[in-house]
Amino acid sequence: MIGRSFGPNVELDRALRGGVVTKSVDDEEHEHNKAEHQGLSHPERMFVEIYVPVLAQQGGRVVAVIEFYKNPKALMALAELRIYIALGAAASGVMLFLALFGLVRRADRVIRSQQRQLVDNETLAVIGEMSAAVAHGIRNPLATIRSSAELIQGGDLPQAWAASADIVAQSDRLEAWVRELLSYSRPLDKPADAVDLAELVQTCVEDFAREMQTHRIDAQVIVPADLPAVHADGLLLRQVLRSLIANAIEALDRGGRIVVRGDVADARRRVLLSVADNGPGIAPDNLARVGKPFFTTKTRGLGVGLALARRVVERFGGRLEITSETGRGTTVTLHMTAA
Repeated sequence: MIGRSFGPNVELDRALRGGVVTKSVDDEEHEHNKAEHQGLSHPERMFVEIYVPVLAQQGGRVVAVIEFYKNPKALMALAELRIYIALGAAASGVMLFLALFGLVRRADRVIRSQQRQLVDNETLAVIGEMSAAVAHGIRNPLATIRSSAELIQGGDLPQAWAASADIVAQSDRLEAWVRELLSYSRPLDKPADAVDLAELVQTCVEDFAREMQTHRIDAQVIVPADLPAVHADGLLLRQVLRSLIANAIEALDRGGRIVVRGDVADARRRVLLSVADNGPGIAPDNLARVGKPFFTTKTRGLGVGLALARRVVERFGGRLEITSETGRGTTVTLHMTAA
């Protein structure tokens, strides 16, 4: 560089006026601005230029300027560390936000589910108190009415026989409603047993054989003999299945088909029991409300059968699923734990 001339240098001009000047230089400035940097060996990504004026011993006049090049590696490392810390803090903040967001979403779903359960439980508690009070006042008159109707049926008058048959049918219907209401007042604290579904399904379908024959309904049972037993209460599960079959019969009214199917899932750890009919199905607007206490689409129903079924199945660690398509039928599936 000896003997060469370079262009204007603001820092050098200031140093020639007597001041110590420092200037940090980055890659871009090193490449494009100062030709004097060409002689630097292994320049760093960022370095510092220091211009120190040399003063004459007499008079203090500036006679020269010494330029130092310094590589502040420790300072650069600290700056990079600060960048890494900022990036790490930002990444940690994002991860924390996502984790908290997931926890809040999950907590919100749990709270909503528990809120729905509380509402259902309060409704069921009211039903239990009401049913206990109503049952005693209805059952005795029902028994008397039915006995009188049976005596009338022994006569010869066709009109009397028809009227008595209607009395017996309506009395049986009221008796069934009372039994259904009383089921809600029964505590579900009995420990689970191993219930054989094959035998239970066959018995329940046979109980409705005469009614299905009267309504010309074809029933098909597809339950493998080796279907695992399930954790449940035998009496309550029988009532649940009877309620599902009765609902299917009422949906079909006359003619049609009912299929009761048993299957396994999750490597035989779960058992699926479904009752399907090819009736009119359930409208999409009503499907979300089906199974809630006191909601029914039947003109002569109480709306407690499916609610009780859901409550019983969930009590023993299962769940009840309803799928339906308008004009093609409804399927109610019980997901239960294998014993």
